[in-house]
Amino acid sequence: MVAMDKIMASGHVRLKGGELQKRLVNNMHQAALRGEVSYPTLHRYLNSPDEVNSISTKTLYAILVHGMGLTEDEVANMRFGDVFDVVAEVSE
Repeated sequence: MVAMDKIMASGHVRLKGGELQKRLVNNMHQAALRGEVSYPTLHRYLNSPDEVNSISTKTLYAILVHGMGLTEDEVANMRFGDVFDVVAEVSE
């Protein structure tokens, strides 16, 4: 039998903030207004993704649709890795 602590993954996902920001077709202020989300939140998601502990789906939608100009079909067909980095936490 395998011990539970041997099979549990440890880590988190992080937005690819800088990469997403490079793909913006509208500036962050416009994306925040159109998506009806807070500019400081949008700014933090794109410029300080390590500080984001939980992700608002409304803010993510604002980045992808209102910021990057993607259609809903394009968003639906994105891969997880297009938006997020997977960060493994190594225990010593």
